Amino acid sequence: MRIYPIPLIAFLLVTCFTATAQQDARFALLLKSGAVFPTKNISTSRVDSFNNRSSRTAGKSFAILQFEQLPTAAERQQLLQAGIELLDYIPNNAYTATITGLLSEATLQRVQARAIIEPSPQQKMQPQLARGLFPTYAIKTPGTIDLWISYPKSFLPEQVKEELRRGNYDLVSNDYQLYRILGVRIAASRLEELAATPWVEYVQAIPAPDRELNSNSMYTTRASVLRAPLSAGGRNLDGQGVVVGVGDNGDIQSHLDFNGRLINRAADIMRAHATHVAGTIGGAGIIQELYTGYAPKATLLTQYYSGIFTEAPAYVQDHGMVITNNSFGAVVDDCFFNGLYDLTSRVLDQQAIDLPELQQVFAAGNNGALTCSPYPAGFKTVLGGYQSAKNVLTVGSTDFRSNIAASSSRGPVKDGRVKPEIMSQGVFLASTWTSNIYSYNNGTSMAAPGVSGGLALLVQRYRQLNAGANPKNGLSKAILVNGADDKGNSGPDFRYGFGRLNLVRSLAMIEGNTYFNSTVANTVTNTHTISVPANTAKLKVLVYWQDPPAAVMASKTLVNDIDLEVNTPASFTVFPSVLDTLPANVNNLAASGTDHINNIEQVEINNPTAGNYDLKVIGNAITQNPSQEYFLVYDIIPRSLVLTNPVGGDKFTPSVTTLDTVYIQWDDYGSSGTYTLEFSPDNGSSWILLNNAVSASSRVYSWGVPNTPTDQGRIRITNNTSGLTQTSAAFTIATLNTVSLDAVQCEGYIKINWTAVPGATDYEVMWLQGTEMVSVTTTAALTYTFSGLSKDSTYWVTVRPRINGNPGRRANAISRQPNAGTCAGTISDNDLKLDAIVSPATSGRELTSTALSATHAVTIRIKNLDDAISSGNINVSYSINGGPAVNEVITTPIADIAAGGTLSHTFATTANLGATGTYSIEVIATKASDPVTANNTQTKVFKQLANAAINNALLPWLDDMETAAEQTITVDQMGLTGNDRYDFVNNGIYGQAKTFIHTGIAYSGSKALTLDQSRFVSGGSVDSLTGTFNLATFNTATDDIRIDFRYKNHGQKSNAANKVWIRGNDTDNWIAVYDLYANQPAADGSFKLSGSIELSDSLAAYGQSFSTSTQVRWGQWGEYLAADNFRAAGYTFDDIRLYKAVDDIQLVSVDTPYTVSCGLSAAVPVKVTVRNTSNAIINNIPITLKVDGVVIANETITSIAASSSVQYTFTATANLTTSGNHIIEVWSALATDTYNQNDTVSSTVNNLPLVSSFPYLQNFETNNGSWYTGGILSSWEYGTPISPKINRAASGSKAWKTRIAGYYNDNEFSYLYSPCFDISTMTNPTLSFSVAMDIEDCGAVLCDAAWVEYSEDGITWTKLGSFGQGTNWYNKNYAGNQLWSQQNYTNWHVATTALPTSNNSRLRFRFVFNSDSGLNKDGIAVDDIHIYDNLYGLYDGATMAAPVTQTINTGTNTWVDFLEGGKLVASVHPAGQEMGATDVRAYLHTGAVRWSSNQYYHNRNFTIQPANAFLALGDSVLVRVYFPDTETETLIAATGCSGCAKPATVYDLGVTKYSDPDNSYENGTIADNNQGVWSFVIPSRATKVPFDKGYYAEFKVNNFSEFWLNTGGLTGSQPLPVELKQFTVRKLPQDDVLAEWVTASEYNVNRFEIEVARGNADYQSGRYTRLGEILSQGNSDREQRYQYLDTEPGKSGVRYYRLKIIDNDGTVRYSAIRPLVFNIEIQWTVTPNPSAGQFSLNCQASPGETIQVKVYDTKGRLVYQHSNPASGFAQKLNIDLKGPAYPAGIYLLETGVGEKRRSFKLVKQ
Repeated sequence: MRIYPIPLIAFLLVTCFTATAQQDARFALLLKSGAVFPTKNISTSRVDSFNNRSSRTAGKSFAILQFEQLPTAAERQQLLQAGIELLDYIPNNAYTATITGLLSEATLQRVQARAIIEPSPQQKMQPQLARGLFPTYAIKTPGTIDLWISYPKSFLPEQVKEELRRGNYDLVSNDYQLYRILGVRIAASRLEELAATPWVEYVQAIPAPDRELNSNSMYTTRASVLRAPLSAGGRNLDGQGVVVGVGDNGDIQSHLDFNGRLINRAADIMRAHATHVAGTIGGAGIIQELYTGYAPKATLLTQYYSGIFTEAPAYVQDHGMVITNNSFGAVVDDCFFNGLYDLTSRVLDQQAIDLPELQQVFAAGNNGALTCSPYPAGFKTVLGGYQSAKNVLTVGSTDFRSNIAASSSRGPVKDGRVKPEIMSQGVFLASTWTSNIYSYNNGTSMAAPGVSGGLALLVQRYRQLNAGANPKNGLSKAILVNGADDKGNSGPDFRYGFGRLNLVRSLAMIEGNTYFNSTVANTVTNTHTISVPANTAKLKVLVYWQDPPAAVMASKTLVNDIDLEVNTPASFTVFPSVLDTLPANVNNLAASGTDHINNIEQVEINNPTAGNYDLKVIGNAITQNPSQEYFLVYDIIPRSLVLTNPVGGDKFTPSVTTLDTVYIQWDDYGSSGTYTLEFSPDNGSSWILLNNAVSASSRVYSWGVPNTPTDQGRIRITNNTSGLTQTSAAFTIATLNTVSLDAVQCEGYIKINWTAVPGATDYEVMWLQGTEMVSVTTTAALTYTFSGLSKDSTYWVTVRPRINGNPGRRANAISRQPNAGTCAGTISDNDLKLDAIVSPATSGRELTSTALSATHAVTIRIKNLDDAISSGNINVSYSINGGPAVNEVITTPIADIAAGGTLSHTFATTANLGATGTYSIEVIATKASDPVTANNTQTKVFKQLANAAINNALLPWLDDMETAAEQTITVDQMGLTGNDRYDFVNNGIYGQAKTFIHTGIAYSGSKALTLDQSRFVSGGSVDSLTGTFNLATFNTATDDIRIDFRYKNHGQKSNAANKVWIRGNDTDNWIAVYDLYANQPAADGSFKLSGSIELSDSLAAYGQSFSTSTQVRWGQWGEYLAADNFRAAGYTFDDIRLYKAVDDIQLVSVDTPYTVSCGLSAAVPVKVTVRNTSNAIINNIPITLKVDGVVIANETITSIAASSSVQYTFTATANLTTSGNHIIEVWSALATDTYNQNDTVSSTVNNLPLVSSFPYLQNFETNNGSWYTGGILSSWEYGTPISPKINRAASGSKAWKTRIAGYYNDNEFSYLYSPCFDISTMTNPTLSFSVAMDIEDCGAVLCDAAWVEYSEDGITWTKLGSFGQGTNWYNKNYAGNQLWSQQNYTNWHVATTALPTSNNSRLRFRFVFNSDSGLNKDGIAVDDIHIYDNLYGLYDGATMAAPVTQTINTGTNTWVDFLEGGKLVASVHPAGQEMGATDVRAYLHTGAVRWSSNQYYHNRNFTIQPANAFLALGDSVLVRVYFPDTETETLIAATGCSGCAKPATVYDLGVTKYSDPDNSYENGTIADNNQGVWSFVIPSRATKVPFDKGYYAEFKVNNFSEFWLNTGGLTGSQPLPVELKQFTVRKLPQDDVLAEWVTASEYNVNRFEIEVARGNADYQSGRYTRLGEILSQGNSDREQRYQYLDTEPGKSGVRYYRLKIIDNDGTVRYSAIRPLVFNIEIQWTVTPNPSAGQFSLNCQASPGETIQVKVYDTKGRLVYQHSNPASGFAQKLNIDLKGPAYPAGIYLLETGVGEKRRSFKLVKQ
């Protein structure tokens, strides 16, 4: 966590809240920043004040309105008509609101408004941000923070985006724009400014990156009952038809268990965590049956982490998704974020309302071992954000005995709500793992999918009972929570929530229809009456409602408050269980009461009496919407003993290890006592005692299954007290057999063997078909051979034993692709296989080279699979579309086929395939001795695709893809289903073409063509779509035919395959015509219209012509799939359009004036390039010129030759004298031109002012500095760098870089241009700038490079500087080609070179970047451009032998330079203030870099010492200290102190300032710096400027000191030891003294002791007495103020005060000493006297007084005068009477303070 100082201001800007105001809790505003108590303030003056002062955007202001009582619907309508829109509810009785126009007092009074409150910026932001605590994950680059802002619904998103642009805030994300959330990046210092705007309602740090949270739990949750067969009393549920979304960390396709049931949108690599989670929900147990998931036939829709709910609206619409499982969180191990309701919470709460059938399930988190003081260990550890939303279901983790897992996060969340709501087993859970294995894992990540999978079963059952309808999400959550078994403390608690998932009880509520769904209005009570029968053990009643999203600035998130009451037959009212949210009481038992925190309330009544119960639902406070929907569920649980595992039909194996243990489980309602458990192997004829004293509290028993083969096993349980008993249905016990491949295999065959199982009567052979293992046959043998298989497929097979027809558990499945083998022995005797249909080979297309004919040969290939020769006649036949067969016989010896050999045969009778249509060709080859018939037949479908001509009548022709069927194609295919024109070619195994991803992807309609990969492909793969167009009616010489299309980028990287090609016919060479990657839009969901691709001209240029098979190919290379609009690779194409252009006049460009020019005049010629794209000359072309919106010329171009361009200069000229942008538009309106999209060209000309004032320093923080880009494939961008290596600006947050967020381009030759400069008046013009670079360096061979050029006219450019000159100027010299080519020099540093001294009145520069193809890197970044007259250079020598002195007099308003050897040491700008004779000295340490207070500091330091050591200026002065780059690089590379902070670049340096009462201690070392004051100028306030060989640091001070360069330590603000900003003492009446001090920052400070030295003697001897102490207010990077009152009586003389600053570690430091004079102690004297003219006045006066000095000659004339501020210390003032102006003799000195005067006789010798 980094800490940034954000000044805290009063809670509210206008309304005052005072400690004396009556604090009426009814009207407390419960804000995250703290509860406040607004006073009633609706008055004329208050309304006028608001109207006059409130900030407005688009006529709207933002405020909070509080009311005496909740406004009615009619009152809200009145407010809306008055321009006041109430938005989000804030407890109590308040709403955020936008006000359009002015407030009316009358309106507010009419609706009983109580107060208007303008929230402060701090109240509109995350409290953590308001305290200056910025989470590290939100800091992508130093000095900036990435934020989410929410905006009021009364603002349109485009309005907010425009305000962001106007305010120079970077928009980085609009993924959640649907929920009024935008992602922005801002300078950290501008946070308060952003939050203060009326279009921002809340600001928070961006969510942290999602991260995963870390056998079968079906028995603990009772899912085994739902899964059990109907014959055993189960429901035979498997989740079929239910779509469950899985948001997790990767792809799960590597596991077979999801075969045929997966919709993959997870654009990432295969990940184990995601696979394990998905397996628990819906693994099919294909390979190992034991690890079948809850819903093995559910459809799983996978996405990358939070993408599952980001895209939820589309997934619900397209796929009917009803559940999402989210086993991930954002911020973990951070107590501040635990339980935080933020903008992500609000999104999820809104989705619960917008998508009323979607239930979102979240893992609670694994922070249970965390202690978040003041809560007890483990509590308040549920994660914030997702998990803390009100309307999601949050899940904790238990072990198999339902004990909470140590790591499981506990509640409450920040506002006291109960989380998690429910528990499920998450300890030691076995599930699927990557690469077809299974493994164990732990955590709430593993618990949540148990709830999601269980809910899938309940949804399936609900559909069965409700005609296929889905349950509402509120009902789903209510029945799950109310069905849970109470665990932990009685009733709800913050560890277990409402208990452990029990699907049997939830199922009972669905099947019993024991629920109500209704609505309740404000103050209304709804009563639902139920009848409870006798012999009921427990009545559980629960009300739940999907609460509206909360105002994020509110500390209480409940918006609509509903209360539940249950009235018994005895008229007794039972209230819900309510928990104590005080930290010390969070583990207390729940008590009955009303709940005003949660949107879920539960009443439990044990042993209820029979009769009618009234369930009352009370609308206590419905603050949003006219009414609130709710779900009231109740469970009437009879007295019963229920055995839940085994149920019956189970398949057990004998226990060999603890992993084979079976857990017998049961529920017992309404009785107590121990239990007896028994096992019967013979259907209950006899019973074997397992245990007759199972604990009364136990509901689970570990049973080692005996090695007793049986299909009649049963378990019986008996309650030893009540006598209740239950017996399971029969189950099977059989040993698990092992299946293996036989040593002999053959093509088309799989031969397996397996081990015998004792007691088995036979074995069932099974193989995978679709989504499950199905039976093939049963056999008593121990081997089986599969035959007639495809050699191109992989088969999974297994075997299970049966006992009397009842199956045991399947053996672990094995696989084989039967494409090889020896075929030895008898395995394939006499087997002939119809191997292939050789001809036709593929489908065809009419009028192309692929067209099928009316006499198409049919050729087949037959293979002998035997290991011996096959001889004898073979009967062959083929038929088409089920028609009559063509029969032929292949006779011996032609029919004889060698062992493993093949025979090709072409039928004598050809096939008529010439007509357009579909042909299903079935071919059969038989031989009498062939025992296997399954491989004797092949059927293939071929198409003769239509290829109708496109002629003039059909133009323009548009294909919007809507005729295409929804399809995914993964193999080469000619013609798409429903759109025959397009062919797919896949060069890898995972490439694919899709016509539908999800709603919202297509440009028009719902269909589009997407090229991507189905899963991650390392190194990428290429695929393509080819469209065939019959354009034979057109001529390239006379018809200007063109094509364009819309396309979307899903995250494509650069590759040569990302292009569009054309060819005249399907055998011509391809011609590249469009680069998809170079022109692609951002991966933000937008479509781009391609350029107008001129087919005619492009074909003609390569000697090709239109034909019936003209083709266009779209190519794509990628590594990932296109998951959605934003992730992760692929292109989507839509609206492909062909059209014809006639007499097309194209306005190509505005050639002059240049887009960036200098000092343009009032008569600027305008020259344009105009092209005639047609094939004939065009005459009399009208052309119009408009400048800045005014038409200034209508002229005519006489003629333009065919396919030619001309440059035309208008006769009229443009007046462009005004600096800034001018828009030049030129168009042609030729009447016969049919293509008008290229008729207009415009150019924005930036007329740059000529910079002639220097020095010029551009840090790019306000804007781009009028710098601009150009060149080929330019990657130059302005903004905040966030690339892998160069990920910050030098100063501030903005810079120019080759691609802000990535690498530069291949084959780039680009420029970054400067404004213009007139440097002709400079003596030594110099350019310095900050640079960081990571440019590919190939050593002796030049690969990529950068350099700088200059130009006087903008046309002719010359390379600037040379290798070996300047500072850091070029590092390579390739035979005279001098440039930068350097990798990993990414810390910002200076580069300096001299500028031309002639022909430099219109000078401009450009940074040039050039790359080859291949490796790309971050490139080059530049910042802090500094152009100046370098008259001196900086001093980089050794420690100065003596200081240099300059006298700074009153009125000096320029820089005063201090030079050593003609070089700059320091400079001071006194702002007109007198400093007198001032000494400056530089010190250089030549040893290893030193450190102090856990930070390194610079080897060079400085002292600036005015003659008056206690000079305190009325205003700050500017100081510059100069230091070389070489010494700074030494500091950056410092070693020796592993825990010490050091700068990454020079721009991390601040300035530590040390002031000592004794100048002699300001001496180049900190070793003796004990009695003075340390302070720190933070890096952002010490501007570092590249200069000469290094830099200068510029900062403000108001007194003088010793200066050191350092980073400020870990907090970025710590001086080399507390930053004491101010310490003063002043007299009060009765001689009391008030000491006051201000710290700018504190770190590890314990206390401040106030000490005094009484009199000069004590001061001089260092004798100080402690007066008192003040404790530190704690660590802070903000100002903290302190006071101490010295009331000691009898003060006299001079008292010297100081602060003793004591750190927690005992370190002691002292402030500066502050004297106060009560009466004069010292005798005022003059020494020496007589003298040669130099006299010293020894004096002392109180601080703030002025000592006047006047000298008169013997004639009474005033000859010398001077005044000096008194310091309180004994002072020595110089009186200088040297020189001829003061002749020898006697003078009179008059001196004193105020009215007190003293006189001395001076004798000058």
